[in-house]
Amino acid sequence: MKTILDHLPFSDQELKNVTSTMVTFLLLGFFIRIYEILLVSQNFSLPEGSFLIYFKALIPDLFLFAFWAVILIAIWAILSKLIPNYASKNIKALMVLFIVIYIALIQYFGEVLVLLGVDLWAYNITEIGDTVSTSVSFGFTEIAPLILFPLIFLFGIRGLNKIEFKPAFQNTFLIFLSVCAILSFFTYPSKEDHELELTYALSVNKASYFFGETANHFLSALTYDEYSGDEYPFMRVPDTEDVLSPFLNKPDHLPNFVFVIVEGLGGTVVDPNASYGGFTPFLDSLSNESLNWTHFLSTSGRSFNAQPSIFGSLPYANSGFMDLGYRMPEHHSLISILDNSGYHTGYFGGYDTSFDNLDLFLERQGIDLLVNASRFPDQYERMDEIEGGFSWGYSDHDLYDFAFSFLNEFQSNTPRLDIFFTLNFHEPFIIPESQQFDLIFEQRLETLDLPDDHKQMYQNHPELFKALLYTDDSIRQLFDRYKQRDDFANTIFIITGDHRMVPIPHRDRIDRYYVPFMIYSPLLKESKTFKGVSSHLDIAPTLMAYLRSNFGDQIITPENVHWLGGELSTSVTFEAQKRVPFMRTKNNLADYLSGEYFISDNRLYRLNEGMLLGEIQDDEIKDRLYKEFEQFKIRNNYATSKNKLIRLTEEQKREHETLNEEIEFLRNENLTGLGNSELFQIARDSAFSTNYSYARMVLRHVLRRSPNYHDARLLYGRTLAWGGNYEDAISRFREVLDRDPSYMDTYNALTDVYYWQGEHQKSMDFVNTGLAYNGNYVPLIFRKARTYYLMENRDSSTVWINKGLELDSDNSNLRELKEQLTEN
Repeated sequence: MKTILDHLPFSDQELKNVTSTMVTFLLLGFFIRIYEILLVSQNFSLPEGSFLIYFKALIPDLFLFAFWAVILIAIWAILSKLIPNYASKNIKALMVLFIVIYIALIQYFGEVLVLLGVDLWAYNITEIGDTVSTSVSFGFTEIAPLILFPLIFLFGIRGLNKIEFKPAFQNTFLIFLSVCAILSFFTYPSKEDHELELTYALSVNKASYFFGETANHFLSALTYDEYSGDEYPFMRVPDTEDVLSPFLNKPDHLPNFVFVIVEGLGGTVVDPNASYGGFTPFLDSLSNESLNWTHFLSTSGRSFNAQPSIFGSLPYANSGFMDLGYRMPEHHSLISILDNSGYHTGYFGGYDTSFDNLDLFLERQGIDLLVNASRFPDQYERMDEIEGGFSWGYSDHDLYDFAFSFLNEFQSNTPRLDIFFTLNFHEPFIIPESQQFDLIFEQRLETLDLPDDHKQMYQNHPELFKALLYTDDSIRQLFDRYKQRDDFANTIFIITGDHRMVPIPHRDRIDRYYVPFMIYSPLLKESKTFKGVSSHLDIAPTLMAYLRSNFGDQIITPENVHWLGGELSTSVTFEAQKRVPFMRTKNNLADYLSGEYFISDNRLYRLNEGMLLGEIQDDEIKDRLYKEFEQFKIRNNYATSKNKLIRLTEEQKREHETLNEEIEFLRNENLTGLGNSELFQIARDSAFSTNYSYARMVLRHVLRRSPNYHDARLLYGRTLAWGGNYEDAISRFREVLDRDPSYMDTYNALTDVYYWQGEHQKSMDFVNTGLAYNGNYVPLIFRKARTYYLMENRDSSTVWINKGLELDSDNSNLRELKEQLTEN
C-alpha cells in the first residue's frame, strides 16, 4: 500500500531533513506563542480572561504552523527538482527570515499593544524607521529574541537530524500536518467572534495577520467600484448653522483663534468620562470653565488625519488626505480662508513636519509661519535620544517658549490663528524634568481612591502618566503666557486630542477615536457641557459659520465647500445624529458611525451615553450602514483621486497643467523614481553646466514635494541670478528668509546678487543681518571683508579677514582676498 512518502520526490536523507525541519518548526511555533504571552503580560495589565484567550490560541497557532509547513514542503519538493543542491538551504533561509519577521511583529505588539498590518505600507522607509524606533525599544532584551529563536530553530534541526525517524512516524507526521493544515481554515480567529479589538489582537497570530492584511491591501488595489453620481460629490454651499454665537459675547473685532492639538489625548483620561483620570488637573479644571463636548470623536486612530479633518473637514483618500502629497486635490480649509481674510496664520510643532506630508498640507493652506524642529536655535535642547540616536524633537514647554518669541513680535491689532501640536504624550513618553514628575506622579496616585487592580495599571505605565502630567502642566503654562497678552480677552481657545493614546487597552472599539473637545474664551457668557456626539469634521464648519454670522463682511467665504461635517451638536442630553467614517490606521478605512449605530469588523453596535458601545443584532440596520459606508468609500476615492472636491479656477487649472508637464518631463528623463536629494544633485550638476532651464524644471518638482527644501529654492534663485534675472532671484531668496530667517546660506545668496549688481551697501545690510544670527559664520565673514574691500575700507576689511582666518585658517577665499589687499 502506497503512503504519502511514496509520492514525495525526496531521498531518504532529504526526507529525514524535511521531517526534522518541520517538527522543529512546529515546536518553535509553540514556544514563540509562550514567549508572546510572557512579553505582553509583563508589559501590560490585561483584562480578566486574557490569559485564557492566549492559551486557547495555542491550538489555532499549531494548525497554522502546520499549514505553513505543508506549503513549505511543497516548495521544497519543487526546489529539489530544480536546484537539488540548494533546496534545503533556500528553504531554511526562508524559514529563518520568516521567524525573524514573526518575532519582530511580536516585539512591536508587545510594546504598543497594536497589531502591525496594512498601515505599514502607507509610510516611506524613513517614516517607518522613525515610528518604530519611537514605539519599540532596541535594547538587548529586544534584539536577543531576533537572534535566539532562529538559532534555536537551526540547532533544533541539527539535533533532530541525529534521530533515526521510522517511515511509519514520518508518514504519520505528514498525515498529521495535512489534517492540521485543513483544520487551520476552521479555527483561525475571526474579528466577528471578539467583542473587543484587544481580545482579537491577543488571539490572532501576528505573522498571519500581517501577511494577510498585506495581501488584501495589494489585491484590493487592483479592484475598484466605478463612481456614478454628481461630478463634485461633496461640494455644497456653506450653510452650516451658527451654534456658537449664543454662548459667546460678540467681540468688537475679529477674534484670535488658538488651537492646542494634544498628541494621544483620549477622552478616557479627561473628565467627566475618565476611566484613567486624575492626571490632567489643568485640563479637567479648564473643562469646567469652557464649552465642553463630552462625546467627541477624531476620525482616525493615528495622527495623520487630524489636521485635514480639524481644519478642512476633508475626505480621507486611500491613506489619509495628506498622503496624496503634492497631488492633494484643490480644497478649502479654516487656515486658508482665514489667511485670505487677513489673519496671520502660524503652526507650531517641535518635530519634523515633513512627517505624514504635514508641511505640504500647510503649504497648500498658505500658512504664514511654520515653526518646526528645524527652526529651533541652539539654546534649546532636543528631547533625549532613544536607541538608534533618534529624537522626536523638542519638548512642549520649549515649543511654547520658542513660539512666544514670534508671537511677542506680532501686532495685537492683526487677528491670528495660532496652531500648536504637542509632542510629549507620544511613545516613548520622554519628558524633561523626569525626576520632578516622578514625585508628582506618586503623589497623585496616592490621592486617587483606586482599587488595587486599577492602581496596578497606572504603576505598570508610570512613564505614560508622567508624560500626561507634563503635557497638562505645559498647557497650563501656555495659557498663563496668553493671559499676559493684551489680546487675551479677544481670543478663543480650542483644545482637542488627535486620537486616543495607544498603549492602554481600549474599553471598546470606538475608544481609539474618543477624544476631548472644549472651547475656552474670556468671551464666553457661561460654561456649558454638551452631550451630543460631534467630531473633528464639525470644527471648521462651525467656526466658519460663527465668523460668517458675526463678521461676514470681513471673512472671504467660498461660494462652495466640501465639508464632510456640519455644526457641533449643542444638545445637553445625549444624542447621536452624525455620520462619521473612521480610518483606523493608514490604508484601513474600517469603521463607521451613522447616528446611534456603529459598525466595526462586521459587528453592529449601539452608541450609548459615556461613549460606550453595546452590541446588537439587526441585519437590516447593519446592511444599511455597510451600504452607506461603501458609498462613502466610492465617493471618497473618486473625489480625491480625480480632484473633484471643488470647481477649479482658471489659475488652478493652469497650475495643474504645469504639474502635468513636470511629471511628463520627469517621466521622459527617467527621473520619476528618484528621491529629493538625488534630484537636487542632478539639478545642481545641470545648473553648474549652465543648463538652467533643465535645473529649474527639476527643482520645481523637488519644491512641490518638499517646499521647505531651502537649498533647492536657493539653487533655483541662483540659476535666475546667473542668468541675469536678479529681481526674480531676490524674490526666491526672500521667500527662504520668510520661511526661516536663520538659514545662513540665504544671506550668502542675497549678498552675492547685490555684489554682482555693484550695490555694496545692500550687500552689507544682508551680511550684518546674517551675522546677527551667527557671528562666526565664515562664508558671511568673507563677504563682509569683501564688501569692505570694495567700499575701499581697507582697515575694516583686514579686521574681518583676520577674524575669518582665526576661525578657518585654510579658507581659500579669505587668503586670496588678503593677498589682493597686500598687493594693492
